[in-house]
Amino acid sequence: MGMSTFAGGGDCGGNQGCQPTWLRYNVVDGFDSDPQGANALGLTDLYSIAFCIFRNVAQGVGPNLHDIHDNLFENWANTGDGIAHNNILESDGDADGLIPNVLYNNVVRHAQVGTVKLWITGSDVAPEYWFNNIMYDVAPGNYWDVAKQDFTQSTAMNYMFNNTLDMGNSGEAPCGANVTVNNQHNIVDDAGGAYGGNSCIQANNLTMTHAVAASEGYTGSETYAYSPAAATNFTVGKGVNHQDYCKALASAGFTEAAAACRLSTTFAVGYDSINHKVITPAKIPVARPVTGAWDIGAYQYTVPTGIQTNSASDQAIKIYPNPAQDKIYVDVSTGIMPVNVTIYTIDGKIVTKQNLHVQQPSGNVQTDNIVDVSGLVSGMYFVQIANEHFSSTQKVIIVR
Repeated sequence: MGMSTFAGGGDCGGNQGCQPTWLRYNVVDGFDSDPQGANALGLTDLYSIAFCIFRNVAQGVGPNLHDIHDNLFENWANTGDGIAHNNILESDGDADGLIPNVLYNNVVRHAQVGTVKLWITGSDVAPEYWFNNIMYDVAPGNYWDVAKQDFTQSTAMNYMFNNTLDMGNSGEAPCGANVTVNNQHNIVDDAGGAYGGNSCIQANNLTMTHAVAASEGYTGSETYAYSPAAATNFTVGKGVNHQDYCKALASAGFTEAAAACRLSTTFAVGYDSINHKVITPAKIPVARPVTGAWDIGAYQYTVPTGIQTNSASDQAIKIYPNPAQDKIYVDVSTGIMPVNVTIYTIDGKIVTKQNLHVQQPSGNVQTDNIVDVSGLVSGMYFVQIANEHFSSTQKVIIVR
């Protein structure tokens, strides 16, 4: 089990002088202990959680959470020993009532929990945004209890969009009149649907049974669960364009969240179970159209020109720091070699090209592995490292 917190960093939006406590790149695994007695998050005033893995535990409690993204919650145990609520993630307070809270690019899977999967207390006055999250292979129950427990007590408008939720036979997502739910891909066998009996504003959601989903190639056994397999699948090109939400996040100062809003899911993070390390991202995201229809759900089927990935090569290359400011370093694990570095914007435009003569970090020869990114504006970029032997593309955040 690993746990560490840091002051500073995170996505503070327009909150000037913000110094949040944030959790990054941690693995909390109760496999070798008692998963039913393990509380994944027992920290007070935890502002942000990102790029973490929580597995083989029974409850996650992080009061005052504000910025929650790119986390993997899996193998959740049922009925913890002496634990009051065995919710997967429970946040008991709003981090800041003046700026939005965000929840995106998280994956929740393989859970026995029969109560609330995500229970997040939102803001009374600021909008909330939840997108690109994926949930599957979890026990029936409430899948979302967000924004003042059940979406009904907050006075601010809240936006749930482009999530993919496998709700089993009879799952539901309680939501109130102050919630807009759209572009959702819901897989549930209950005839009442995913949001039956709720007063939230619903638009352009796609709800299907497991049988219908399987007939179209959407299954939980895919590498990326319930992702579209072909351009003709039901979710492809059927969504509403919500660049307006992304622009609103950018206007509020949420550079990282706004960039992620313009992309499909990262499928959270990968897990190196031998070394207990986080691999990010688990899936290279795809840019959503600037104009025109988005896909429904967390995925976007169309791949931008020039942005491809090779997962085997990704593991042999390290790009750091991430987030970065003025420069990034490129290390490879296969010895000294020349490589071409190409940096793309999220819509596939090339902004930087450079040739490097890099070597693995343990070498004795002085390296030339620095890429100047001082001329790039804040946002998300794809960095492609390639030569005649391999090609790898990874996501990098630039912060000013």
